[in-house]
Amino acid sequence: MRTDIGVQNPVSYAIWPMIILAVIISGIIGYAIVNYFLNKKKKKRKPKPVVVRKPPLDISVLKRKYLDELESLRAEFTSEKIDLREGFQQMSSIIRHFVFEATGIQVQNYTLDEIRTADLPELEALVAEYYNPEFAKMSRGDFVESMSKTKRVIEQWK
Repeated sequence: MRTDIGVQNPVSYAIWPMIILAVIISGIIGYAIVNYFLNKKKKKRKPKPVVVRKPPLDISVLKRKYLDELESLRAEFTSEKIDLREGFQQMSSIIRHFVFEATGIQVQNYTLDEIRTADLPELEALVAEYYNPEFAKMSRGDFVESMSKTKRVIEQWK
């Protein structure tokens, strides 16, 4: 009778778990590399070109038009024809259209980051203030204060 025990090579019985582990690790590393290069490509995207046309000859007419629109919006809000969210959405639309007509930069559909790259600090501050009341589940914001700031930006626009 044989009393010696033959020792098996440790890899000989555990090859499949090692192959599976190698495939999983390779997949994770591959995913990380692809994700890194895709995100790097997204960050290098150039901002939208800024097209500037001449402002209208009489900026005071343009200011009056948009100040009247803001006053109309204030009346709708105080008479409760529109809620806070809709009020901020309309106020955002009014200031964006004003800036478009005053500068020619098509900011109507710009995100906050795109407005930042267009170098419009007054508009950036207002839109940042509007974001929470416009998009949060529960709209909270001081409509009257935001309206005053918006009017001030339009009145002081050069």
